[in-house]
Amino acid sequence: SRQWKAEHLKWFIQMRWVAAGFALAMIVIAVPLTGILSASQLPQLLIAWGVLVVANFIFLHALQRDFDFDHQVIAQTVVDLVVLTVMLNAAGGIENPLSIAYLFHVIIASILLPKRKAIGVAVFGSAVFSFLALGELFVILPHSTILLFPHSVVMSGGHMHINHAAHDPVFVAGRVVSFLGVMLLTAHFTTLVTQRLRESEADLAEAQQLAKL
Repeated sequence: SRQWKAEHLKWFIQMRWVAAGFALAMIVIAVPLTGILSASQLPQLLIAWGVLVVANFIFLHALQRDFDFDHQVIAQTVVDLVVLTVMLNAAGGIENPLSIAYLFHVIIASILLPKRKAIGVAVFGSAVFSFLALGELFVILPHSTILLFPHSVVMSGGHMHINHAAHDPVFVAGRVVSFLGVMLLTAHFTTLVTQRLRESEADLAEAQQLAKL
């Protein structure tokens, strides 16, 4: 129903405020407080965070002006995935354990959208993750060091050199392939369970109507 859709869009927008607060807290902890990330990454992180906040204001306005439910869910999810990718690029890339956050968006999309569109979101999320992983592997994108991930250090020409897993073809290939599989399977099974629940709710509603006759 329209009311159900409006409530879920409002919930999606509210959750983004929570995510923005969590992201800002992580930035403060990771850069100035603990030094897990270099201060040089702070501008990129803050710009991405600002885009997330501004986008949420736009989504809130769009909710009041337009009501194409699937379009709004897809637009919000795409923006979230792009912002997440930009943030991860400044925070260790695929070495960052928070890369699992891609799955949250796939699960939400799979609950709210038809199966075909939910699979499309999963494919898009897999594509931007693969772009991040392969971009850093082939040095198309810069890679930032995150101290949460263990790194080996070697001396070369009298200089200390850090070996990054993000530059290891075997590690990257394993992460990308496993990530693609998990993303697509998550979308498939979540949409399957959601569809069964909706069918059960419809059967229950029909039984209640028949009972009243």
